[in-house]
Amino acid sequence: MQHAADSAALAAATNGDVGYLIEARAVGARYGYANGALNTTVDAIDTAACPPPSTATNCYRVTISRPVPLYMMGIVGFSGDTAIGDRRAQTVRAQAVARPRGRGENYCLIGLSSSGEAIRINGGPNVDLAGCDMFSNSNLRCNGANSDNGVYYGDAVGTSNCGQVQRGGQSPIVDPFAQLSANPPIPANTCGAYPQGASGPVLSTSESWASPVKKCGDTRLTADVNVTAPNSVLVVYNGKLDLNGHKLQTSGSGSLTVIFSGTRTQGGSTTYSHFPANSTGTGRLDIAAPKTGALKGVAILQDGRLTGNKNDLDMVYKGNDPTLLIQGLIYMPNGNFQINGAINHKTDGLSCIGIVAKTILVSGTGSIFDNPTSECREAGLELPAVPGTANRLRLVQ
Repeated sequence: MQHAADSAALAAATNGDVGYLIEARAVGARYGYANGALNTTVDAIDTAACPPPSTATNCYRVTISRPVPLYMMGIVGFSGDTAIGDRRAQTVRAQAVARPRGRGENYCLIGLSSSGEAIRINGGPNVDLAGCDMFSNSNLRCNGANSDNGVYYGDAVGTSNCGQVQRGGQSPIVDPFAQLSANPPIPANTCGAYPQGASGPVLSTSESWASPVKKCGDTRLTADVNVTAPNSVLVVYNGKLDLNGHKLQTSGSGSLTVIFSGTRTQGGSTTYSHFPANSTGTGRLDIAAPKTGALKGVAILQDGRLTGNKNDLDMVYKGNDPTLLIQGLIYMPNGNFQINGAINHKTDGLSCIGIVAKTILVSGTGSIFDNPTSECREAGLELPAVPGTANRLRLVQ
């Protein structure tokens, strides 16, 4: 019965028209569950709530039910929930939910480096990348049993051994977000100095987000900061953003892009870090990117013009230093991003994340929430599409 419900839900979603109920019942009948026969009911709706974290209500849900006569169960006092003639029966149900067709899939991880391994997945069954398709502009490598857990398409310019479908020899992807590394959309640097550590500026609870908030040097929180204004921008020049055991979040209609910019070719004796960090306690970056404007869909942006050995662009994410809950794009075109912990979606946010970096290494318990690009269109983020997936359907429950 469950197989029949699964197939009927996929058929209804494939039909995607007013005839979806007819389609679902026809498939059910082929599996021996004809609507009306043997007291069988096959129902379908096209307005089902898609499973969390999605907030969409356009999934297709098929429910098949049939009463089964009870014979010996009455001896132990079980009388079922219905009757067939003069015999007691129990209704048996199977249900399946399918996501509608037409959007196709998008890459959630893109490694831009044209040499070596732009994406590498190390580890075993603790790595979880369910529903995350990947593209490497060089080689794509998965090491360890089940290290590509949940990956469907693993595409690469060089070779690939990742995913259920492994496709090497692909044409390279030209950085789709290269236009972000410019003034605008990155506000011009007007800083005269870049104090580091505890000498740097504080991101306060009273910031005015009507225009970009600019901070020079290492920036830290001394209390939780809640951004409620849409299309807000925070720019940290030549410094990291230290959550310092606090939370930087968006709520309501608030949205935020965090930009790391500064001296483009950094030399000298000072090394500047350009990424979120956490020096004590449990810091959380819990933000949704703007859905409109020049920075739509972008949550974290490293300026692509930052180069030089004194610009530290490489981020090692452990899952709690800080904790990342992101709706939108993490863009690090010259940075190496190592993911050793779980990245989740923004609290009560859309199921959308994309990571574009020079190289990406996932290891240990590195993971990204399921189906991470399924609501990126609603979130304002347009990621490169996976070729050949425009009509691929997916059971989601």
